[in-house]
Amino acid sequence: LGQISALRVISRTSVMRYKGTQKPLPEIARELKVDAVIEGTLLRSRDRVRITANLLHAPTDRHLWAETYERDLGDVLGLQRELARTVAREIRAALSPQEQARLSRSRPLNPEAHELYLKGQYHYYKWRTEEFKKAVTYFEKAIAVDPNYAQAYLGLAKTYGWQWIQGSLPPKEAYPKFSAALKRALEIDDTLPEVHYVLAVSAWYFYWNWAQAEAEFKRALALNPNLEEARFEYAWFLTSMGRSAEGITEAKRAVEGDPLSFSANLALGSNYHVARQYDQAIAQYLRTIELDPNDPRGYGFLSSAYTSLGLYDEVVKTHQKEMTLLGGKPEDVAAVGEVYRASGYPGYLCWRLERAKHPYDAAAIQAQLGLKDEAFANLEKCYREHWWAMVQLKNNPRWDPLRSDPRFQGLLRRMNFPQ
Repeated sequence: LGQISALRVISRTSVMRYKGTQKPLPEIARELKVDAVIEGTLLRSRDRVRITANLLHAPTDRHLWAETYERDLGDVLGLQRELARTVAREIRAALSPQEQARLSRSRPLNPEAHELYLKGQYHYYKWRTEEFKKAVTYFEKAIAVDPNYAQAYLGLAKTYGWQWIQGSLPPKEAYPKFSAALKRALEIDDTLPEVHYVLAVSAWYFYWNWAQAEAEFKRALALNPNLEEARFEYAWFLTSMGRSAEGITEAKRAVEGDPLSFSANLALGSNYHVARQYDQAIAQYLRTIELDPNDPRGYGFLSSAYTSLGLYDEVVKTHQKEMTLLGGKPEDVAAVGEVYRASGYPGYLCWRLERAKHPYDAAAIQAQLGLKDEAFANLEKCYREHWWAMVQLKNNPRWDPLRSDPRFQGLLRRMNFPQ
């Protein structure tokens, strides 16, 4: 359904928050700002599956259409496409010729491979080092069962990519595996929107090929306008290119399509932050934290926004919360507060600098401390390493202390950032 441009389809991330809820359907629809809801039941018996689907007018809870389908499990993708075509027809959504062709196309699905793939997805979306390792295992098992299953290769590519970005897998090990898996997915099915989304991220983070990255983001969103993961990454990309107004617009669209998604809401806050709209950024980060108070990412981003405003008490308190959620030792969390009280914000920055795990993080702290030569030495290391976070260099406020230095502008030119 997400591939139909005439429809705004709420992402699974937001919908699954209502799993097991007792809320009435009209209330859920109001919260998600939708006119219609599809609900149903699924019964699996060995290699057969029966689906009963209902289309309801959400404000009135009135049934518009209902149907029962029974299929071989290997034809479940064909069944999904048939359901999408039927729903589109019932609500009179106009389909383009390209959409009609995509919804008519189907390949047989190996049920065992598909189940292994779904288990891989489950672990992938937990965003943790150990879970990524489990995801790789399941994706590889799916490929062993069906060597032509494009989604499994795609899942493998995404997992290797995030392990590199997260720092849990060295670039020299992660990148060849990422590249090989993505290439194979593209060879099998170049019509998958997610393939073009991952190609966009690859061109952006790995190759610093800004034109290719934008072209692939647009291709992914043309194939699936409701692919919110691609949309909020595209928003971040636009802002990193210095196109903050466009980035904010795309981030707002991502939140509309996935209102309860932590990542989409975080992206909107980050776009406000990089656009120097600090009050809006802080308000958005606080809303994001409300969605999941136990996700450390929200506190890390909020701490950066407080830094931009010089609210150092809040910086330290928020950083302590992030440390706790990341599993920091209580004595280390307490030490941060003690250092800040004894030595002020410069002392706190020095404490962090001693513990910086990567030259990029060290450079950002050195920039705040006025240690420009040291900061540029670390940025040169990141440039030679082709570190992914360097894509933030052009527009992120953390680099404002270095921005007027000719060395900084020279670095931007070497990375071929648009002027």
